[in-house]
Parts: sequence; C-alpha cells; structure tokens
Amino acid sequence: MINLVKVTKFGFLGVLSLIALESRSARAEILPLEKPPLFINFCEKAKTPADMQACTQKRFENAAQALNTQFQYVQTFFRNTPHQETLTLAQNSWIEYRNLECAFEAGFFEEEIAKRTLELGCLSRLTEERAMVLFQFVPRVRSQNNKTDSNTK
Repeated sequence: MINLVKVTKFGFLGVLSLIALESRSARAEILPLEKPPLFINFCEKAKTPADMQACTQKRFENAAQALNTQFQYVQTFFRNTPHQETLTLAQNSWIEYRNLECAFEAGFFEEEIAKRTLELGCLSRLTEERAMVLFQFVPRVRSQNNKTDSNTK
C-alpha cells in the first residue's frame, strides 16, 4: 500500500519519487526512477596522455557521485534495522577491495601518467558496477519481501 507519492528534483538524477513504505514500516524512502548516469565516455576527444588522464578522472568523479547517491538510498532503506551495520561494513570492505584491485592492475606500468590513467579507469569501472548493484538492490529486496509476504498469508 503506497501512502504518499511526491515528485521532486534531486541532484543529477532529476525526477525522483518519494514513496512511503507499506503501512507496517511507516517511513518514507527516496528511490530513483531512472538509472544513474554511468558508463559515459568522457574521453572521445582526448588526444594526449594528459587529456586521457583528465577525462578518466572526470569519469571516476561521475561514478563516485553516482555510487554515493545510490549508497545513501540503500542506507535510508535499512536505517534502524539490523542490516544497517552490515551494509556499512560491506561497503567499506568493497572500497578497500576496489582500491587494492586497481592499484594492482595499474602497478605493472612504469610511466606515472599511464599508471594513473589505468588506475582511474579501473576505479571508474568498478565504481560504476557497484553503483548499478546498489541501484538494483532495493527493488530486489522489496520484490522478495512481497513474495515472502504473499506466501505467509
């Protein structure tokens, strides 16, 4: 049962829907209506290694912003539940994995600008993938909960 729907503007995602959860939870959740803007090729016009590094940095910043937004949505969904602490621990562990993986991938190159560009590319790729996982997470949990609820009736 949806108690409230309010359309609003929020950051780069544009239109969002403020939806109150089923009456048993009585808390409002903000969920995106569209996928975050990810996997954008910022390097189409790059001509030099410095250009490549700059555009790859821009891609990473875009991905990091999307990831932070998606993580905040999931955090809101699990606020004041036993899963909140696990979510935070999982995210912190994922960040550590991402940073180590990308340092490893870039570590084979000696030229600093190539090394940093490859590291940023890896950071971008993994961050975009994680943002999509989080974007899809809340609807999956809700869908599963709805199936469970209908099976228990």
